Amino acid sequence: MKNHFSFIIGLLILTSCSNKSLKLIERGDYDRAINLLVDKLEGKKSKSTEKVKSLELAFRKAQEEDLNTEKELQALSSESKWESILNLYQKIENRQNKIKPLLPLKSKENYLARFEFINTLERRKESREKTADYLYQSARKLLQDAKNNKSKSDARLASEILFKLNDLVRDYKDIKSLISESKILGTEHVLISMENNTFKIIPIDLENDLLTMNITDLDSYWRKFDMRRNSNVDYDFHIVMDLKDLSFSPEKEKSRIIEDENEELIKEELKDSKGRVLKDSNGRVIYKETKLIHKSRIEEIVQSKSALLGGKLKWINLSNKNLEDSEPIHVELNFNNRFGRLVEGKRDKLSKANRELLTGGPIAFPSNEVMILDAGDKLKEIIKNYVRKRR
Repeated sequence: MKNHFSFIIGLLILTSCSNKSLKLIERGDYDRAINLLVDKLEGKKSKSTEKVKSLELAFRKAQEEDLNTEKELQALSSESKWESILNLYQKIENRQNKIKPLLPLKSKENYLARFEFINTLERRKESREKTADYLYQSARKLLQDAKNNKSKSDARLASEILFKLNDLVRDYKDIKSLISESKILGTEHVLISMENNTFKIIPIDLENDLLTMNITDLDSYWRKFDMRRNSNVDYDFHIVMDLKDLSFSPEKEKSRIIEDENEELIKEELKDSKGRVLKDSNGRVIYKETKLIHKSRIEEIVQSKSALLGGKLKWINLSNKNLEDSEPIHVELNFNNRFGRLVEGKRDKLSKANRELLTGGPIAFPSNEVMILDAGDKLKEIIKNYVRKRR
C-alpha cells in the first residue's frame, strides 16, 4: 500500500513538472523550460521520454529564436548592434553548455535526443572585436564632447563605458590613459573656506587649524575637496563657513553653602561590669551598634564662562553663482569648574561626594582666544557632517 502511494505521488510530481515545462515552451520562455528540464533529468538513470522530447523541443525553439534575432541585428546599420550580438552568442553558448553534460541523452524507452549545436567561437571573436571597437570609439567621442562642452556627465558616461570595455578586453589600446582622462574631466572640485563676518578678531590659528583639517575621508571617486585654493583647479562648488556671530559671557564665580550629613555606624563589643566580652548561648560575641550623625558645612564654588559662535554653511554653485543650500552653524563652548572648601566639620567625616568636591580647586579662566580655538574641533565635525549629508 505504501509503495503504491509513493508511486502515485511520484507520478503526480512528474506530471506537474511536464505540464509546467510545456506551458513555458508554449509561452516562448524556452530557457526557463530548459533549466527546469535539465534539473529534472541530470543524474537520473531512468529518464522520461516526455521530458527528453520536451528538452529537445525547447532547445530547438530557443536556438531558432536566437538565430532569427541574430539576422535582424546583423541587418542593422548601427555599430551599437555588436554588443547585443555578442550577448546573444554568449546566451547561446551558455545554453549549449547546459546540455553538453547530458549527452548522449537517451530516455528509458531508448529515445535518443538530437541537439544541433552552433559553433560560436568565431562568431563571438568577431562580435567581441567589433564591440570593443564600438565601445572604444563611443568613449572617445564622449570624452571629446566632455572637453568641448565642459560636461562632467559625458566624462562619467565615458568612464562607465571604458570600464565595461576593460572587463571585455583587458588593457585595450590606450584605455588606461583614457580612464585617467575621464576621471580628471568628470571630477567635481569643491573648495571649503571660512569668512569672518562677526566684526571681531578671530585668531589666525583657528583658520590655520581648519585649513589643515584632514578631509580625505570626504573625497569620493567623482568629488574632491580642498581647504586651500589650488590655482590650477577650476572649482565647481564653494562651501563657505560664514561666521556672523561671536559672543562671550563674563567670567562668573558663584558660591553656596552645602549642609553635609553623613551617617556612621559604630559596632562595639558588649562587655559586662568587669570588662569581659559578652557572648550568646552559642558562644558568639555580642555586639552593640551605635549610629552617629556627622554634620559639616562646605562652600561650593562654581566657575563658569561660555562662548557662542554662529553663522551659516553655504553651498554655492560656481558655474552660475547660485546658492544651492544653506544650513545654520551653532557652536557653544562652556567652561565649568566646580570645587569646594570645608567651612565646618572634619574632612574624613564628609559624605563621599562632598569629600571628592574638596579635591579640586580654582583654575584660571580660559581666554577668549583659547575658547575660539577649541571651537575649531566642533566646526570640523559640522563641516564633515554637512558634506556627508549632501553626498
